[in-house]
Amino acid sequence: MIETSGVFIKEYSNALSYDPSYISKWMHDVNLPVRKNADKINSVSAEFFANVLWENGSLEKLKSAFSKTEINFPESINSKNDLQEFLVRLFSSSYIESAHPINREYMKSVPNLPHLNAYVSDSLDEILGLLHSHCKYMVHTKKVLQIFSTMPTSLLTEVIASHNDSYCMLFRAKQVELNYFIPYDASTLESLVQMTVIAHVLKTLNPESNIKLRYSDIQYTTQFVYTQGCYFLFRMTFGNKDLYYLIDNPHLIQKYEIYLESLIESSENAGNINSKKLTETKDFVKVLTESDNYVFSGDDFLLLLTLMSKDGTYGFKCKLEDELVFALRSTFRTLLREKRIDFYISEDALTNFEILENSCIYEKEYDVLPEDVIKLASDLFFTIEGNDDVKFHIYSGSNILSTFNMNSLICDRFVRLAYFGSKSRSSYGDIMYSENSVLIDKARDDFVNSVSGCINKTLTPKEMYEFMNFKLLQKDAD
Repeated sequence: MIETSGVFIKEYSNALSYDPSYISKWMHDVNLPVRKNADKINSVSAEFFANVLWENGSLEKLKSAFSKTEINFPESINSKNDLQEFLVRLFSSSYIESAHPINREYMKSVPNLPHLNAYVSDSLDEILGLLHSHCKYMVHTKKVLQIFSTMPTSLLTEVIASHNDSYCMLFRAKQVELNYFIPYDASTLESLVQMTVIAHVLKTLNPESNIKLRYSDIQYTTQFVYTQGCYFLFRMTFGNKDLYYLIDNPHLIQKYEIYLESLIESSENAGNINSKKLTETKDFVKVLTESDNYVFSGDDFLLLLTLMSKDGTYGFKCKLEDELVFALRSTFRTLLREKRIDFYISEDALTNFEILENSCIYEKEYDVLPEDVIKLASDLFFTIEGNDDVKFHIYSGSNILSTFNMNSLICDRFVRLAYFGSKSRSSYGDIMYSENSVLIDKARDDFVNSVSGCINKTLTPKEMYEFMNFKLLQKDAD
């Protein structure tokens, strides 16, 4: 950091209120900061170097320096605070790695005490506290850190999100790959929705993250999370009581590897969720156009109208940074004319203008009125006119996607789940790509079944346009 930023040791030592001789000892591996002072030193150091590097424009130089190390430099740093947060994590991780070198000897199991370094509790929070107080010292140096889990997605989300408290395991790995086993009898779409959220959490921990999904008959398999070379966490239910077990002795958890191998061999590959591109956008568009049937769902129907409009002259323009969405913009009109598409929309979505306040998605020139939306709708419905295979299913109440503010697009080849966030949060979307017809069919059936009892009316494109006119004019009058 000193070499890259070009500062003098004395400048750095003044910022820390330390004698320069101490800094020299740290740099030459003679000594380390005292543990009780480490957090403060890391924090002040991050602030100091963030200020210097940001002001002198040395980010590219810093990125080049990291390219020769095992550290993944963030793809984008948009502010000094982003840089400072990265540096805090880097310094914390580096300090722990220096204090506990990789070749550190771990305590081994002994006779009559086979579960040394094993803990049990009926509180997941307590177990996670133990996990991160112990496993933060485990530095993973493999290029791909493998995580395996059969844990219910709601619990797995808690476990993965809690890794923000322990930087080393995920921050130091070149890539993190989560292998998740979906029970055949589970709701596929609900699992995919939750796994998309987990994919986003993984991305914040490690940008090179990926999720592999597998179908498995795990009815009699213990619910667990296994992080390679680090810990094994599993849950068992006795009566009405859940008990959580944690083993963090690497010599013991290695014995479970053979069971994981057999679980993979007996499961069926379902596909991937990747928080980065799986392939080129044009390939997805090609696959999309080759499909015959589509299911689109989502409450923010106004977003679709905006994306599919001929231009952005109706008071606002879309600025959603999503290459796939923009690639679809030019092809979706052809799909609307030629393919079978079922839109599932809540009645409230037609008049909910809150999405137009989302600065992540729209840039507004002036307040958008219902008449502006009607103009947008006329563009869309003029395109659809004549295709009797396009249907609009209007439902009341909520569905399994509304909890996560998700949109979904399901076709014959892949499932796309996009989360558009709230007014104050960035937008993101993940693509579940799969050629597994079982998964795709189950995802479509899960969604249709979840809303089938709530559908009030099914409309043709012409009827839908008239219905929108009525609802919007009614809103305008109110």
